[in-house]
Amino acid sequence: SSPLVTEPTTLIAMNGPALLKYEPAVKPGGLIIYNASLTNREPARTGVRVLAVKANEIAEEIGNVQVAANVMLGAFLEITKVTSLANAAAALKKVLPERRYHFIPANERALKEGAQVAREATV
Repeated sequence: SSPLVTEPTTLIAMNGPALLKYEPAVKPGGLIIYNASLTNREPARTGVRVLAVKANEIAEEIGNVQVAANVMLGAFLEITKVTSLANAAAALKKVLPERRYHFIPANERALKEGAQVAREATV
């Protein structure tokens, strides 16, 4: 069977239902990054770090709502430093088929915009 994370240190919630469902499981002292474009509800938890990112709005400004997940990823990488934005951007060519390479600039911008939101926030 697949491993199941019962007490995650980080939650990246792309919508309200995901935030509602998984918020209680986040480990005390953990991190919740949620897409404030798709939910009006803020996390109810205390004892965790919280960052609201209007990922869909940022993605729409970039010109492609499909890059919203990379906006969130950029914020996550800025806070956690698990890898650099440059490494994440370089990985795009490895995970995207060549016919999708034209999306790379929008995805790179999404990573940068998400990181900027995190830099400007107090988390």
